[in-house]
Amino acid sequence: KQLEANGDGLRISLQFEDNAQWLATLPWEFLHDGEDFLVARRNTLISRMPSKLKRIQSAPLESVLSMLVVVSAPQDRSCDPLDSERERDRILQAVDKLYVNQKMVVDFTDDATFETIQSYLNEKDYQIVHFTGHGTEVDGQGFLVLENEDLTANSVGNQAVADLFAARGIRLVVLSACKSSDLADKLVRKGVPAVVAMQYSILDPSATGFSFAFYQALASGRDIDLSLTEARLAMRQAKGSNKIDFATPVLYLLDPECLHTGKIKPASSELFEKPVML
Repeated sequence: KQLEANGDGLRISLQFEDNAQWLATLPWEFLHDGEDFLVARRNTLISRMPSKLKRIQSAPLESVLSMLVVVSAPQDRSCDPLDSERERDRILQAVDKLYVNQKMVVDFTDDATFETIQSYLNEKDYQIVHFTGHGTEVDGQGFLVLENEDLTANSVGNQAVADLFAARGIRLVVLSACKSSDLADKLVRKGVPAVVAMQYSILDPSATGFSFAFYQALASGRDIDLSLTEARLAMRQAKGSNKIDFATPVLYLLDPECLHTGKIKPASSELFEKPVML
């Protein structure tokens, strides 16, 4: 366990040796000191770090922030329906401050096939990738549920997904998908500085509320781990909350400041008025 002073609080980074990985599977986000859960406090920021990795310091962001949102909603009996339209709207509302100031652009994929996602990533550099959909485990192996062209489910192995995102300059991946902790671990080992995943199943309204609060805090300039705390507090106080989902998100983190937006320069407008010669 590593502790880092953070103003008046602590940054706690949980790291376990290879011979104690069973400890990493425990739900540390439910740590309680008799008064409250630690992850529900702004002065106690808890994240995880895969074994043998160390903190890094990313170069400051100066160009416009680009975000890719992938919504995977196969028309398959094995997949519960998602309120993807509402989550799309809430994400756009959350980052509106950066968008209005021409500091951020958000793209949504046409579909969620492996080929389409790869095409978007090849055509443009994204600093944030947000995935909304389902994750699953079969015989101890993790999968992310994408779509086929006929909208049936396509379970893609976590290693293949990690390879898809690797070495592209992506700084944050948000996996709004159940049982995606293993994929988060693989992505960080591939060099992604920050990954948020869901270690258990989560209610669809909770996932939507999480996205709004998390990205709103991030757009306001807060560090990733503090933004996650804000999202947890919003999830716990939301109407109809089951009082459990707030501890479902898990953060794998190498650089808390990898997405600081303070130095981003607004995009130059392509449209401007020219003097008219009479």
